[in-house]
Amino acid sequence: MDDKGNNVIDLIRQMEKLYIEISRLIKCFDKNIQKRGYLLPSSSSSVIKDISQSLNAPENWLPMWLYRNYQNNANKEVLSLNIALDYPEFPERINEPLVLVAKFSGKKVDLDHAWYPWDIYFHFRPLTKRYNKIYLLKDFNLNDNDTLEELSDWSKEEKENLTNHFKAISFIAAPLMEMSDEKNIIKFIDPIFNQ
Repeated sequence: MDDKGNNVIDLIRQMEKLYIEISRLIKCFDKNIQKRGYLLPSSSSSVIKDISQSLNAPENWLPMWLYRNYQNNANKEVLSLNIALDYPEFPERINEPLVLVAKFSGKKVDLDHAWYPWDIYFHFRPLTKRYNKIYLLKDFNLNDNDTLEELSDWSKEEKENLTNHFKAISFIAAPLMEMSDEKNIIKFIDPIFNQ
């Protein structure tokens, strides 16, 4: 096998190892979040969204975004874990894989809101968010979505939902590579529950 073939095999095996490590992280996150009263809304073990099996969309064959959603019915809260490996449409906004976590509370919070951490991080001011800093609802200008309209999932109604239906949003981001063990995961998520 030539060097090019070796490089491809190495790359594939590295991706397999990365996904195994992400699986461990999500299982650890599951365990710690459930201790806090946040449960998975179903028995689904799904963590991947927006991948393609189509020959016409090879850029979507590889998962770039992994997620897990939880709800706490007693507190009327939804918590979402998003793992962003890349963002091809806006490559300048990501230079390393990220873990994004958001907690939403309010009268009309449902699991649809759990998809928002990605957009909160990549599309709303402040665009450049400091790692391991808690951002609250007041920190975002939700009318300042700088995304081109054709790339934005956020309708006017969805923005109004954020401002009118939520009592609170807590958001935090960190590099994926910092989540190397359970101790680091707990240290990362603890602040989101102290707001």
